[in-house]
Amino acid sequence: MRISRKILPVLAAALLTVSLAACAGSEAAPDNDAGPAEGELTKVTVLMAPVHQEPTRIALENGFFEKHGLDVTLEVGGSADAQLPRLIKNEAQFGATGSVSVISAVSKGLPVKLVLNDVASVAGPEDGVWVRKDAQVKTMSDLEGKTVAVNSLGNTNQIQLMASIQEDGGDVDAVKFIEVEYAAMLKSLENGTIDAAYFVMPYPQLAAENPDLEALEDPNSAIIDGTATLGYASSNEFIENNPETVKAFQDAMAEAIEYSNDNPEAQREMARKYTKLTSEQIDSLKFDLYSVEVSEKATELAIDIMFEFELIKEKVGIHDVVIDSILIP
Repeated sequence: MRISRKILPVLAAALLTVSLAACAGSEAAPDNDAGPAEGELTKVTVLMAPVHQEPTRIALENGFFEKHGLDVTLEVGGSADAQLPRLIKNEAQFGATGSVSVISAVSKGLPVKLVLNDVASVAGPEDGVWVRKDAQVKTMSDLEGKTVAVNSLGNTNQIQLMASIQEDGGDVDAVKFIEVEYAAMLKSLENGTIDAAYFVMPYPQLAAENPDLEALEDPNSAIIDGTATLGYASSNEFIENNPETVKAFQDAMAEAIEYSNDNPEAQREMARKYTKLTSEQIDSLKFDLYSVEVSEKATELAIDIMFEFELIKEKVGIHDVVIDSILIP
């Protein structure tokens, strides 16, 4: 299967992904279709990703959620496979995931939908493919015959890699993709268990401290300068029964996203509080840009390409994947 050079830029603009750490259970929250009493806050649980948490934590700590009538409990979520069922069971109301995971879930009949975009990455050296210097891997096509780690099989990172390898003339079928959590990727790359790894912030900063490792390239920047990579989903039942709560979550996060884009030092403060990075590493972080909307055209093309890569058995409709209120042409 060949992907045209014209399709790749639009594909990357659609791709939302996440690698999520193991999650703890939480007490189920009831639907709030009747709404809280006047002056009361609506309780919701939000499952975050282990990366790119800054806007969500800012929304909580700066009072944006409370301003919009929400009493939010934050948890670090698990993989999309583990997390999306928690949304369906109403154990959590919003979960960090991406279009690729949701497209895959919807194609399997799971009633979930994206309600918010979040990260909109810009081209740069921060995120991307890292290799050992002795691996003789200098281009994406050199990954043929290699073992490449992604945080979740079939997610955005893998699709970006597959598209870039194919665009560089490589044989995608000759690459072995394996699933490794971000926290274990660096050690696996250092000890030679894998040949390459796709890192997102802050892991490139950690990899850069090892003189035996080097960055190959960022499939995002190789395809397009600016791509959405992370959003939040909810269950169809919760969306239908709680439209005001969904709107409140969107509005609170929209404020947090705007604030985060305008205040990188506020993001740095969140990194100091909630990561184990050193002060020097935090000072060197280059934060992503954030956005609320999802491209309709690009997401439809992502669906087409997932189908061509045989990552889904049937195509799904765009309106089954993304809530209408955040779609843009």
